[in-house]
Amino acid sequence: MPAGNGYDISAGGLAIGGTNDQCNLSYQLRSGDFDVKLRLDSLGLADAWSEAGMMARENLAPGARFASVLATPSISG
Repeated sequence: MPAGNGYDISAGGLAIGGTNDQCNLSYQLRSGDFDVKLRLDSLGLADAWSEAGMMARENLAPGARFASVLATPSISG
């Protein structure tokens, strides 16, 4: 839902990584250079490897190339 000039997103899932991400996501199609800002307000400790952050993907297909910045709620990351 819009929050000022951004969005509030609550989500859960199993894993980010490998060739099949199993997570909730919100996405916007972009091409070329782009500038996106993200503020992670909180991240609950479901387990030591919980992750949240931003990912840019080549496309939505399994195994697509990506770059990401992820935070964890403990010393795991």
